[in-house]
Amino acid sequence: MAHQLWKLPPLLAVLPLLAACGSPPKPPPPPPDDSVKWTQPEASKEPPKCEALKEKCSAKGDTNARIGATGFGVTPIEGWTYAQGDSVLVAQKSDEGAAMAATGFDVPMPANAANKKQEAANRKAALEAAAKEINVTIPKKEPVWTKPADFTTAAPGKVNLWGLEGAARGDKKGFLLVFLPAAPVADGKSVVGIGFIAEDDEAAGEFEEAFKKIAGSLKPYEKPAPKESGATETSGDKKEEEKAQ
Repeated sequence: MAHQLWKLPPLLAVLPLLAACGSPPKPPPPPPDDSVKWTQPEASKEPPKCEALKEKCSAKGDTNARIGATGFGVTPIEGWTYAQGDSVLVAQKSDEGAAMAATGFDVPMPANAANKKQEAANRKAALEAAAKEINVTIPKKEPVWTKPADFTTAAPGKVNLWGLEGAARGDKKGFLLVFLPAAPVADGKSVVGIGFIAEDDEAAGEFEEAFKKIAGSLKPYEKPAPKESGATETSGDKKEEEKAQ
Protein backbone atom coordinates (compact mmCIF):
# COMPACT_ATOMS: atom_id res chain seq x y z
CA MET A 1 0.00 0.00 0.00
CA ALA A 2 1.35 3.43 -0.92
CA HIS A 3 2.03 5.88 1.91
CA GLN A 4 -0.22 8.95 1.92
CA LEU A 5 2.35 11.55 2.94
CA TRP A 6 -0.04 14.44 2.73
CA LYS A 7 -2.17 12.96 5.57
CA LEU A 8 -0.14 14.01 8.61
CA PRO A 9 -0.80 12.82 12.12
CA PRO A 10 -3.11 15.23 13.99
CA LEU A 11 -0.34 16.68 16.22
CA LEU A 12 2.00 17.28 13.30
CA ALA A 13 -0.80 19.02 11.43
CA VAL A 14 -1.28 21.54 14.23
CA LEU A 15 2.38 22.56 14.56
CA PRO A 16 2.57 24.41 11.23
CA LEU A 17 -0.54 26.39 12.18
CA LEU A 18 1.00 27.48 15.48
CA ALA A 19 4.15 28.53 13.69
CA ALA A 20 2.09 30.59 11.25
CA CYS A 21 0.44 32.44 14.13
CA GLY A 22 3.84 33.50 15.52
CA SER A 23 5.07 33.61 19.10
CA PRO A 24 2.63 34.68 21.83
CA PRO A 25 2.78 38.50 22.52
CA LYS A 26 5.07 39.68 25.28
CA PRO A 27 3.35 41.01 28.41
CA PRO A 28 3.18 44.86 28.58
CA PRO A 29 5.85 46.59 30.66
CA PRO A 30 4.85 47.42 34.23
CA PRO A 31 3.39 50.90 34.74
CA PRO A 32 5.81 53.59 35.97
CA ASP A 33 6.19 53.97 39.69
CA ASP A 34 3.51 56.46 40.64
CA SER A 35 4.16 56.37 44.36
CA VAL A 36 6.10 59.64 44.27
CA LYS A 37 4.98 62.68 42.28
CA TRP A 38 6.49 66.12 42.00
CA THR A 39 4.57 69.32 41.61
CA GLN A 40 6.00 72.04 39.41
CA PRO A 41 7.48 74.89 41.48
CA GLU A 42 5.51 78.12 41.28
CA ALA A 43 6.94 81.60 41.19
CA SER A 44 6.67 83.61 44.39
CA LYS A 45 3.40 85.52 44.49
CA GLU A 46 3.47 89.13 45.56
CA PRO A 47 0.51 90.02 47.78
CA PRO A 48 -1.82 92.76 46.45
CA LYS A 49 -0.61 96.28 47.15
CA CYS A 50 -4.02 97.33 48.49
CA GLU A 51 -3.50 100.92 47.40
CA ALA A 52 -7.06 101.50 46.18
CA LEU A 53 -10.50 100.45 47.41
CA LYS A 54 -11.24 98.88 44.00
CA GLU A 55 -8.68 96.18 44.84
CA LYS A 56 -11.21 94.93 47.41
CA CYS A 57 -8.61 94.16 50.09
CA SER A 58 -10.45 92.92 53.17
CA ALA A 59 -8.95 93.52 56.62
CA LYS A 60 -8.22 90.49 58.77
CA GLY A 61 -7.52 90.20 62.46
CA ASP A 62 -3.77 90.41 61.88
CA THR A 63 -3.75 93.06 59.13
CA ASN A 64 -1.22 95.85 59.63
CA ALA A 65 -2.39 98.52 57.18
CA ARG A 66 0.15 101.21 56.34
CA ILE A 67 -0.59 104.84 57.27
CA GLY A 68 0.94 106.79 54.40
CA ALA A 69 4.69 107.31 54.79
CA THR A 70 4.63 107.48 58.59
CA GLY A 71 6.21 104.07 59.08
CA PHE A 72 3.23 103.03 61.22
CA GLY A 73 0.07 101.04 60.63
CA VAL A 74 -3.18 99.96 62.27
CA THR A 75 -5.61 97.08 62.03
CA PRO A 76 -8.95 98.19 60.56
CA ILE A 77 -12.18 96.50 61.64
CA GLU A 78 -12.17 92.92 60.39
CA GLY A 79 -14.03 92.53 57.11
CA TRP A 80 -13.75 96.21 56.15
CA THR A 81 -12.31 97.09 52.75
CA TYR A 82 -9.12 99.12 53.10
CA ALA A 83 -6.67 101.02 50.89
CA GLN A 84 -3.14 102.16 51.74
CA GLY A 85 -2.81 105.46 49.90
CA ASP A 86 0.42 107.39 49.48
CA SER A 87 -0.47 109.68 52.38
CA VAL A 88 -3.79 108.47 53.82
CA LEU A 89 -5.03 105.05 54.94
CA VAL A 90 -8.76 104.53 54.46
CA ALA A 91 -11.06 101.68 55.45
CA GLN A 92 -14.82 101.34 55.23
CA LYS A 93 -17.71 99.00 55.79
CA SER A 94 -19.36 100.29 52.61
CA ASP A 95 -19.27 103.33 50.33
CA GLU A 96 -21.83 105.16 52.47
CA GLY A 97 -21.48 103.36 55.81
CA ALA A 98 -19.04 103.48 58.69
CA ALA A 99 -15.47 104.38 57.77
CA MET A 100 -12.08 105.40 59.13
CA ALA A 101 -9.00 107.20 57.86
CA ALA A 102 -5.55 107.99 59.23
CA THR A 103 -2.59 110.05 58.07
CA GLY A 104 0.60 111.61 59.36
CA PHE A 105 1.81 115.14 60.02
CA ASP A 106 4.99 116.93 61.03
CA VAL A 107 5.68 117.96 64.62
CA PRO A 108 8.23 120.80 64.60
CA MET A 109 10.90 120.59 67.27
CA PRO A 110 11.76 121.89 69.82
CA ALA A 111 8.38 122.36 71.47
CA ASN A 112 8.37 126.14 71.75
CA ALA A 113 5.43 128.49 71.24
CA ALA A 114 6.05 129.06 67.54
CA ASN A 115 6.46 125.36 66.82
CA LYS A 116 3.36 124.48 68.85
CA LYS A 117 1.36 126.83 66.65
CA GLN A 118 2.74 125.20 63.52
CA GLU A 119 2.03 121.75 64.95
CA ALA A 120 -1.61 122.71 65.51
CA ALA A 121 -1.89 123.90 61.90
CA ASN A 122 -0.30 120.68 60.62
CA ARG A 123 -2.62 118.55 62.76
CA LYS A 124 -5.71 120.39 61.51
CA ALA A 125 -4.61 119.98 57.89
CA ALA A 126 -4.03 116.25 58.47
CA LEU A 127 -7.46 115.88 60.07
CA GLU A 128 -9.11 117.56 57.09
CA ALA A 129 -7.11 115.48 54.60
CA ALA A 130 -8.17 112.25 56.31
CA ALA A 131 -11.82 113.35 56.34
CA LYS A 132 -11.72 114.28 52.66
CA GLU A 133 -10.53 110.81 51.65
CA ILE A 134 -13.69 109.21 53.06
CA ASN A 135 -16.06 112.07 52.13
CA VAL A 136 -16.66 113.07 55.74
CA THR A 137 -17.61 116.57 56.81
CA ILE A 138 -16.05 117.19 60.20
CA PRO A 139 -17.69 119.42 62.84
CA LYS A 140 -16.62 123.05 62.81
CA LYS A 141 -15.55 122.75 66.42
CA GLU A 142 -12.26 120.88 66.83
CA PRO A 143 -11.63 118.45 69.68
CA VAL A 144 -10.26 119.99 72.85
CA TRP A 145 -6.84 118.46 72.37
CA THR A 146 -5.81 119.01 75.98
CA LYS A 147 -8.88 117.15 77.29
CA PRO A 148 -9.25 113.69 75.74
CA ALA A 149 -12.43 111.75 76.51
CA ASP A 150 -10.60 108.44 76.77
CA PHE A 151 -7.31 106.78 75.94
CA THR A 152 -5.75 103.45 75.09
CA THR A 153 -2.24 102.07 74.92
CA ALA A 154 -0.44 101.10 71.71
CA ALA A 155 3.13 100.29 70.68
CA PRO A 156 4.26 103.96 70.66
CA GLY A 157 2.64 104.56 74.06
CA LYS A 158 -0.52 106.38 75.14
CA VAL A 159 -3.09 107.19 72.44
CA ASN A 160 -5.81 109.73 73.30
CA LEU A 161 -9.40 109.55 72.05
CA TRP A 162 -12.16 112.10 71.40
CA GLY A 163 -15.77 111.94 70.23
CA LEU A 164 -17.74 114.67 68.45
CA GLU A 165 -21.30 115.11 67.23
CA GLY A 166 -22.27 116.97 64.08
CA ALA A 167 -20.26 115.04 61.49
CA ALA A 168 -21.62 113.73 58.19
CA ARG A 169 -20.68 111.35 55.41
CA GLY A 170 -22.47 112.36 52.29
CA ASP A 171 -26.04 113.08 53.40
CA LYS A 172 -25.86 110.88 56.51
CA LYS A 173 -25.38 112.62 59.83
CA GLY A 174 -23.37 110.92 62.52
CA PHE A 175 -20.51 110.91 64.98
CA LEU A 176 -16.81 111.59 64.52
CA LEU A 177 -14.22 109.77 66.62
CA VAL A 178 -10.57 110.84 66.71
CA PHE A 179 -7.35 109.23 67.92
CA LEU A 180 -4.01 110.97 68.43
CA PRO A 181 -0.87 109.66 70.16
CA ALA A 182 0.02 111.64 73.27
CA ALA A 183 3.56 112.06 71.94
CA PRO A 184 5.16 111.95 68.48
CA VAL A 185 5.48 108.40 67.15
CA ALA A 186 8.91 109.22 65.70
CA ASP A 187 11.31 112.14 65.56
CA GLY A 188 9.21 115.06 64.36
CA LYS A 189 6.34 112.83 63.18
CA SER A 190 2.88 111.93 64.47
CA VAL A 191 -0.36 110.43 63.17
CA VAL A 192 -4.03 111.25 63.54
CA GLY A 193 -6.97 108.97 62.81
CA ILE A 194 -10.71 109.53 62.48
CA GLY A 195 -13.76 107.31 62.40
CA PHE A 196 -17.32 108.01 61.27
CA ILE A 197 -20.57 106.21 61.90
CA ALA A 198 -24.11 107.33 61.10
CA GLU A 199 -26.56 108.07 63.90
CA ASP A 200 -29.00 105.45 62.61
CA ASP A 201 -26.38 102.72 62.14
CA GLU A 202 -27.28 99.60 64.14
CA ALA A 203 -23.62 99.26 65.17
CA ALA A 204 -23.32 102.83 66.46
CA GLY A 205 -23.30 101.67 70.07
CA GLU A 206 -20.38 99.31 69.42
CA PHE A 207 -18.34 101.58 67.18
CA GLU A 208 -16.69 103.49 70.01
CA GLU A 209 -15.08 100.33 71.36
CA ALA A 210 -14.17 99.13 67.85
CA PHE A 211 -12.48 102.45 67.06
CA LYS A 212 -10.60 102.31 70.35
CA LYS A 213 -9.30 98.91 69.30
CA ILE A 214 -8.08 100.40 66.01
CA ALA A 215 -6.19 103.10 67.94
CA GLY A 216 -4.69 100.45 70.22
CA SER A 217 -3.37 98.51 67.22
CA LEU A 218 -1.06 101.37 66.17
CA LYS A 219 2.43 99.96 65.68
CA PRO A 220 5.40 100.11 63.28
CA TYR A 221 4.40 99.02 59.79
CA GLU A 222 5.85 95.81 58.39
CA LYS A 223 5.46 95.01 54.70
CA PRO A 224 3.96 91.53 54.17
CA ALA A 225 6.49 89.00 52.85
CA PRO A 226 5.74 87.32 49.48
CA LYS A 227 4.35 83.82 49.64
CA GLU A 228 7.11 81.40 48.67
CA SER A 229 6.42 78.03 47.08
CA GLY A 230 8.68 75.38 45.52
CA ALA A 231 8.69 71.82 44.28
CA THR A 232 7.07 69.54 46.79
CA GLU A 233 7.10 65.77 47.05
CA THR A 234 3.76 64.05 47.43
CA SER A 235 3.50 60.31 48.02
CA GLY A 236 0.89 58.33 46.15
CA ASP A 237 -0.57 57.04 49.40
CA LYS A 238 -0.89 60.57 50.77
CA LYS A 239 -2.55 61.75 47.58
CA GLU A 240 -5.07 58.93 47.78
CA GLU A 241 -5.82 59.92 51.38
CA GLU A 242 -6.37 63.53 50.31
CA LYS A 243 -8.78 62.40 47.58
CA ALA A 244 -10.67 60.24 50.07
CA GLN A 245 -11.11 63.23 52.36
